[in-house]
Amino acid sequence: MVALRAAWRGIGRALASPKLLLWLWAANLLAALPAAVVVEEAIHREIGASRVEERLRDGFDMAWYGEYRHRARGLEDSFTPTHSGPGAFFANLDHWLRGDLLELPPALVATGVAWALLWVLLLGGVLEQWVRPAPRLELGRFLSAAGRYFFRLLRLAALTVGLYYGVYRLARALFPRLEELTQTATRESTVLAAYLAGAAVVVALLALVRTIADYAKIALVGEERRSSLFALLAGARFVLLHPVRTGGVALLFGLAAAAALAAYALVAPGAGAADAGALAAAVGIGQLYLVVKLLLRLGLLGAEVTVYQGAARDTLPPPL
Repeated sequence: MVALRAAWRGIGRALASPKLLLWLWAANLLAALPAAVVVEEAIHREIGASRVEERLRDGFDMAWYGEYRHRARGLEDSFTPTHSGPGAFFANLDHWLRGDLLELPPALVATGVAWALLWVLLLGGVLEQWVRPAPRLELGRFLSAAGRYFFRLLRLAALTVGLYYGVYRLARALFPRLEELTQTATRESTVLAAYLAGAAVVVALLALVRTIADYAKIALVGEERRSSLFALLAGARFVLLHPVRTGGVALLFGLAAAAALAAYALVAPGAGAADAGALAAAVGIGQLYLVVKLLLRLGLLGAEVTVYQGAARDTLPPPL
């Protein structure tokens, strides 16, 4: 019940801050727009006045795509069939689970790193508003908090990357070992069960690292900590002491994110959008899904702040 109340309050906080949601959406759009223009120009140049355009109106043309990839360079090489509909989000999730984000095209990795740095900067302002809410959200106060906590949050992000790396190293050692252990198995269900169990362990560890990192960020901002390492230790201690509350909040928002992705997959148009109206609808639906993702991210942080501050109040000595 504590997790459910915290999740409800977190979503309420996010919905009550449309200005904050608008700022984050605009930052995301501005960060992605240069890369999108580069890819769009490359596609337009490759199609030209050929009849490929007619075939692409009916669906994705893999023959044309093969020629495009042969000549693509830099960010142009980042364009894949997964960019149509919800495929991009499934592809990103797959890369995150496998830990091969750095194996993507270098230009795309550089763009992702730039966005991650921007998000670290914005996160300080978001957490300041959630931890010490102001009656009126002002851009100056938001940016001031973003700058004040940037380097501390950046150091914390570097420490978190080390934890992720440890999980991925474990995964790369685990699955070959599972393959060895199941070589003599006579039933496919046994092999499948072993690999599903291994995948569940990896996913659980990745989710644990992310949850610990979130509470470490809250400890760093909420308690004005200078040491990112001690903030990370505080986050780990909090999660271990309150597994039901922290795990419940993470699970609820994970289910909400999965439901949002499933809904987007049902309504998102594919590659066959043939007129301006269909294209506008595709862009609008995609941006709406992005807003929902940002809303859930803000709601998750708001819920985690609620859990953290609520636990702190529970441990205070009774008033005299």
